[in-house]
Amino acid sequence: MIAGICLARDYSQISVYNITENQVETVKLPIGEDVTQIANECFADDVSRILEYMLSNAKAEFEDATEDKIVVAVENFTKEYLAKISESTDLPDIKLIGYNEAFITYMLNQSRELNSNVSVLFDFSASGLRVSELSIKSFGSKQLCYVENASYQIDINSEDVLISEQLLNVATELMFGKVISSVYLTGEGFLDNRSYDTFINYICERRRVFIGQNIYAQGAAYYALMADKLEANYVYACNERIKADVFVRIDEKGSEKDLRMVKCGSNWYYTNNQYDFILDDCNTINIYVDKLNEKEIKCYEIPLEDFPKRKPRTTRVGLELEFESDNTFTITIKDKGFGEFYKATKANVTTNITI
Repeated sequence: MIAGICLARDYSQISVYNITENQVETVKLPIGEDVTQIANECFADDVSRILEYMLSNAKAEFEDATEDKIVVAVENFTKEYLAKISESTDLPDIKLIGYNEAFITYMLNQSRELNSNVSVLFDFSASGLRVSELSIKSFGSKQLCYVENASYQIDINSEDVLISEQLLNVATELMFGKVISSVYLTGEGFLDNRSYDTFINYICERRRVFIGQNIYAQGAAYYALMADKLEANYVYACNERIKADVFVRIDEKGSEKDLRMVKCGSNWYYTNNQYDFILDDCNTINIYVDKLNEKEIKCYEIPLEDFPKRKPRTTRVGLELEFESDNTFTITIKDKGFGEFYKATKANVTTNITI
């Protein structure tokens, strides 16, 4: 089964690719106290129950489907939370993405007129208002999908008139002077029983406006369906992705060459790269960071003070990069000796770099 799941406290959703109809469809889940209890328990303990519950309902509707690719979109895209999800499920092909990635993917599967300029998503829940602005532009041979986020403390329990004015203030501040192709509303705060007249009237002026609770789930399903094609043609630039190239300069057959260890647009949670190098200079290793939208390439010099001093090209080191977030990573360098000539030592150095 090719499925996308939006994992959230208020509105968890699952969308499935219908092979027969060649389209992504949102599965209607039963509503009741048992569902609420499952959701509350899974966020307090583990998420396996809610995932199993949604997948079992999807299989019941698509009886001939078999498990294949499952993508889960989460709002809390932190290493601790993502590790908790990974550890709590036995699903072999599950992939985790963030809400921004799901929103980008959803928009890439809409008609071009809806994302030709800026697309804005208002996500209003009990935790407040989260606004995402997406712009798509040329980036070499690919397209760059850049998302900017802003958060606002708006009490969902306030009167509709007050909330409408607060939403209007946010909208006018963020959207003034910009060409907006489309506006999307999602979250508990935009259910049918709420009325925000002044806000709605403003955003509907010469703009296409849509409301729905399945944007993230559908985006996740589209990503499960076409991840390889998306990664080949688009660079995602958002909080779940690394917005820089990370490289070292090496000598290859007498010529200097940049070896890219981390590619701009990579999902930071899945970036854990390892390399072996033979050193010319046993004193330092230089790490270069070419950040998106910055002209200057930064060089980070890592001293190898505790490493044994050997002749040039007789020291092999292992280098490992592991990201903690979209802009912070750790580099660990270890001495691996040099075959029978020099045994590996316990010499190592660990450096934290903020992009």
